Amino acid sequence: MLHPLLSLLAPLSCAGCFRPDIALCSRCLARLHTPLARPSIAVATALWGVPVISGGAYRGARRRVVSAIKDGGVRRLTAALVSQAMIRELAELGQRHPGLVLVPVPPSAKGFFLRGFWPTELIARALSRGAGGFPVLRSLSPGHLVLGDLLAGFRHTPRPRTKRLSRRWAHVGVRGMPGASQVVLVDDVMVSGATLEACARALRRKGHSILAVYVVAHVPEPQRSPVPRAGGQVYSERTTLTRRT
Repeated sequence: MLHPLLSLLAPLSCAGCFRPDIALCSRCLARLHTPLARPSIAVATALWGVPVISGGAYRGARRRVVSAIKDGGVRRLTAALVSQAMIRELAELGQRHPGLVLVPVPPSAKGFFLRGFWPTELIARALSRGAGGFPVLRSLSPGHLVLGDLLAGFRHTPRPRTKRLSRRWAHVGVRGMPGASQVVLVDDVMVSGATLEACARALRRKGHSILAVYVVAHVPEPQRSPVPRAGGQVYSERTTLTRRT
């Protein structure tokens, strides 16, 4: 419990359920450490056959904790999102591929300007600490990290998500990567997988291979936007990847 005076000056509440005087209660912490999900990615072939590991669906306490980190700057909650199950999977992958590196997906220009940090890098470092200390490389940067892209993020009339992503990730930059690295991509929330797919393409163009994708949350398929066009595939939660033709 907080000191009464401190509670008045800096009120604290659980990020998951808003219980007072605690950053994250035991009940919400238990809700975050659910069995791992393996959602599909509705993208083209750059991530075909790559396993996708998610901490759980982007809803309830998980969604509120992610928001507390990204929008509220409560960085200490990052470790709570990285479950022991995720760490065990990464450690087992590291035993098979000792030279793997963790590469966080970079934030948008607007996101970095507002926060001043990479939420995905915090997640990657929490995974690394638990799984044995794999290198974390901030090697990716989205295209158009310029003033025009930053200002576009503050427009009163937002562009459709697909158009924003296609502009932002048109030319992903790769720097400071050892030759032919084995990469685990790390993101915070997976919506459609388009951003991850663009990062994977950029890395593969430079000769790197993608071993797995780790996210702390994914948006369940019925909530994803946009809806696939008529005649498109229906994406299954039980498959690793759905090829988009």
